[in-house]
Amino acid sequence: MRYPAGVTLCVDLAPGPRGRVGQVIQPSLNSYPLELLAESVTAWHRSPERPDLPGMMLHFSAEDYDQDAVADVAARFPTLRELGLYDLGDADLAPLARLADLRDLKVSGGHLRLNGLADLPLERLHVTATEADIPALERLTSLTVSVARVDLPKLPKLRVLDVSGADVDVESLPQVDHLTLNAEQWRRCTVRPAAATLVGERSLAQALDWAESLGLVLPRRLVSGRP
Repeated sequence: MRYPAGVTLCVDLAPGPRGRVGQVIQPSLNSYPLELLAESVTAWHRSPERPDLPGMMLHFSAEDYDQDAVADVAARFPTLRELGLYDLGDADLAPLARLADLRDLKVSGGHLRLNGLADLPLERLHVTATEADIPALERLTSLTVSVARVDLPKLPKLRVLDVSGADVDVESLPQVDHLTLNAEQWRRCTVRPAAATLVGERSLAQALDWAESLGLVLPRRLVSGRP
């Protein structure tokens, strides 16, 4: 198991006489002594003594699986809080609905069906696909979508949105705090967020014109040279 902070933990499948199969241990640089953290993965994940760690984070490529990667991961790791699933092809992600603690999901593939995840407490979602169905996630605050065509549902708590790689109706985008679009999308967009990002190769002059279109005037005189 690897946590965002870089901490590596081990699940002990061959404990000593006083240990317990499945206990969570943390190896040291000198191999010994090993630190016993919890009697099980579930106990460690739910431990109030570790509030600084946001929970288990795992990333998988479907190419490494001979079976249904989505169902297998959901069955093996029910306490995940952050999950990445890549190269899925066409897939139904409904089995992930059993991950009741899942907060952050990154997925890529062909036609990805996410409607079965509507009841999850997801806060961050990153989707790269040829086609995707985005559910109405009530707790979602950050969404990044790169899809040939996508229709956005109502997302009442959305604050960060990146659809610069998607074919989307920019005229009906929701009001968010931070919006990322490409140049063509910005030309058609009427939303004026508190923070904005322009994606794509643009000259400095074009970038300054874009900034001015949002009401931000920047100096156009540049000084170059060596000290």
